[in-house]
Amino acid sequence: MLKGGTALKAYLSEHNIRQAALAKSCGLSESYLSKILSGQRRSPRFAILLRLAAEIDLPVRRVRELLDSPYDSFISERILLERATKQFFDLLRQVFCDHETPGTCRADSSLSCRHPIVPPLC
Repeated sequence: MLKGGTALKAYLSEHNIRQAALAKSCGLSESYLSKILSGQRRSPRFAILLRLAAEIDLPVRRVRELLDSPYDSFISERILLERATKQFFDLLRQVFCDHETPGTCRADSSLSCRHPIVPPLC
């Protein structure tokens, strides 16, 4: 059994897919799906994988990977994007901001600290 459940359980939570609704649409009992998602029931039949994959619009291979991975291993695209965005703006701060004088920025006017799209760099 996987502590905290499977990465598929995390995926469903991230995408606001209710277990009860998914179980019903796949023709499974809520109890059986809960056991699959918690990792108590390993290696469901291929037909069940097909139904799950079709309902959540993922390839069967990806569903299998999510079922074989622990809950904490799932990192959503949103989280990855947030991390990449933070790293990007941290790099901009290093390149353009004069840390000796807070509030100053060496960026040109298109990338100034007060640009509406770019969060304050300094």
